Amino acid sequence: MENKSLNKFCLLGFLLSFAMPVVTVMISYAGRRTILTSTLVAVFFGIVVIALIAGLILSIVGIADSQKTGTTGKGLGIAGIVFAVLGLILAILILVMYGVFVWLGNGLMMSN
Repeated sequence: MENKSLNKFCLLGFLLSFAMPVVTVMISYAGRRTILTSTLVAVFFGIVVIALIAGLILSIVGIADSQKTGTTGKGLGIAGIVFAVLGLILAILILVMYGVFVWLGNGLMMSN
C-alpha cells in the first residue's frame, strides 16, 4: 500500500474555512454583549472575511494540486470550500442584519 502525503493547501484551506465561521459568530456575540467599539468589530469582521476568502482560494488550489500531484486531501479541500461558502453567507447575513438594526435604530431615534 502506497503512503501518499497530505496536500498542505487543502489542509490550510480547510483550517481557515472551518475556524472563521466560529470566529464570526464569536465576534458578533461579543459585539452585542460587551463594550466593543464598532471600529474594532469592523476590523475583526474584515479579517474574518479575508481569511474566509483565503481559505476558499487555498481549498480550490489544493484540490487542483492534489489531482495533479496525486496527494491526498481532496476531501479536506471540498470541506474547506463548503465551510468557506457557508461562512461567507453567514458573514453577509450578519452584516445585513447589523445594517438593518442600525437603520431601524436611527429611524426610531429620529422619530422621537
